[in-house]
Amino acid sequence: MAYTRKQFIAKVGPMAQKDAKTSKILPSLTIAQAILESDNGNSELTVQANALFGIKATSSWRGKVWAGATVEYYDGTRTNIIAGFRAYDSWQESILDHSAFLTGASRYKAVVGEKDYKKACKAIQAAGYATDPQYANKLISLIETNNLTEYDKEDLTSTIDEPLYQAVSKIIKSGIQLDFNSWKRVDLMNLKNVPALLNKLGGIEKLIQNKVITDTTLWRGRKYNTNHVRALLIKYASMIK
Repeated sequence: MAYTRKQFIAKVGPMAQKDAKTSKILPSLTIAQAILESDNGNSELTVQANALFGIKATSSWRGKVWAGATVEYYDGTRTNIIAGFRAYDSWQESILDHSAFLTGASRYKAVVGEKDYKKACKAIQAAGYATDPQYANKLISLIETNNLTEYDKEDLTSTIDEPLYQAVSKIIKSGIQLDFNSWKRVDLMNLKNVPALLNKLGGIEKLIQNKVITDTTLWRGRKYNTNHVRALLIKYASMIK
């Protein structure tokens, strides 16, 4: 089905709000980026690869890849190119990876936690997210035109992360003896427990085999953050029958 702008926002908005509780990335920014980069959920990349954002599949990416046409700006000149993009099993997974992409890179530190949507939009362009010189202005226009700041009114300090809570509960009910019940609360997630957690979930090799882990360098090199761990737990739980 083809999505209208209103239908797309209604579907993506709540996902961005829930994600913001962990990532601290303004929902209005995430939604505006998704609108712009996915053409309201109707782009070929989104339809075929569930990718709401045009994040390139670099050499470190071990997940699915979709190749297609895109536009880049080199020294202000618009250029059409063919590139490989990260692909996903769902829109939620795309949003989780988008947040992990931003929170996992120091150059986006001015974006994470910023509560002023104009500053967040300008910061993400300044950090080099997109080559379009009008990228920030386009995001700001989308936020203001569609009143996306309404989604920013959700309390981002809430200690309960419902998707994570449900994921951990499902994993425990499946018979895996997790000792980290505190992982149901985002503020108690402790990265020093990650190696033990991975072992309880079957180990890195099994998680790679089952396609729960795609970026092997991230996990083997222990370069993950809490948002990566959250995404892993949610994806693992989604694969439990």
